[in-house]
Amino acid sequence: MTTRKRPLAAVVAAVAVAYVRGRTVLGGVGTPVKVPGTVAIEAAAHLWDTTLTVQVASATSSSLVIQDYTGKVVDRFKGVDSLATSADGKYAAYASGGRYSLGEAGGKVYFQEPGTRPTAVLARPKAYDLRVIAVIDRFVYFRSARSAGPAPNGGEPYGEPRTAALDTKTGKLLREWTAKSLRGAVAEDDDHLLLLWPDRQEPQSRSAVVRCTVSTGQCELATPLSPEPLLLGS
Repeated sequence: MTTRKRPLAAVVAAVAVAYVRGRTVLGGVGTPVKVPGTVAIEAAAHLWDTTLTVQVASATSSSLVIQDYTGKVVDRFKGVDSLATSADGKYAAYASGGRYSLGEAGGKVYFQEPGTRPTAVLARPKAYDLRVIAVIDRFVYFRSARSAGPAPNGGEPYGEPRTAALDTKTGKLLREWTAKSLRGAVAEDDDHLLLLWPDRQEPQSRSAVVRCTVSTGQCELATPLSPEPLLLGS
């Protein structure tokens, strides 16, 4: 069921999850935080008043950078390349040994409560392509492989033409949205989905976060359209 959206004219309510515009982490809880430096930001999240970003310097170098509520960098974990937070913003998990490990075995899964240090660490010395998927309450879900293999590119750099919302209990299709290029999707609450929606397929396009309502299918701008880099939080 392809949904025909009305014109995306006006920016509506503030985005309830973290997102990055340029090098500033916005949305969700806390105040906007500027991420220092020029290293590419791969993922971002708010953990109460702490800001976490996965930054990728090269195809073999990534790290998790932790900033406090003032924006000061208070910690850094080399090798981390995936990040996820719980829906309520209370817990975060991140892992090393994923897509930037170049097929080498071994990694760690970190669990963190509000604060600037992880509260638990799980070593996975024989795992390949280790990646956190979700945090629900205090449970961390992650994936790994038994051997090295090629990585899925998630439609990069041009995105996907279709995003769908499914019933979590039955798997039934509830709604779907189509466009020339959709480069990310995050649930904002039980009835709203945030889409990273560029205005063209090309990587140099302008983009905005668009809020779509699952029950009605209608979509509205959640942020202004801008040529600055845009990333949805984890």
